[in-house]
Amino acid sequence: MDIRYHGHACFELTDGDTRILVDPFLKPNNPSAVATADEVDATHVLITHGHADHIADAVAVATRNSAPAVAIVEAAATSAASSSAGSRPCSAPPARPGRGRRASRSSSGEWSCWRSRRCSAR
Repeated sequence: MDIRYHGHACFELTDGDTRILVDPFLKPNNPSAVATADEVDATHVLITHGHADHIADAVAVATRNSAPAVAIVEAAATSAASSSAGSRPCSAPPARPGRGRRASRSSSGEWSCWRSRRCSAR
């Protein structure tokens, strides 16, 4: 596995044909980054939380590469709200079921959730 540091909290993990970008915060949003969103190829995008310095380039990288983005509910909602691609938040169960949120799965396999009062994304 190769690990490339892009600056701040952004890392690219590469193993064979799989390229995972964690917390995309790239140039010009992050002047200390080594690349722009147009220069990074990813098969998957992971977002640890919804702060701007962790999601600023997530939608651009995921859209350009047709890469799925994986995030906790709050970060997914933040990213979807800023996406012109029409991403859907809450397409996965909460990371910790029973801890302030409830999730259910429809017969088609889609997840939906009800956010707690503490959730900033509701």
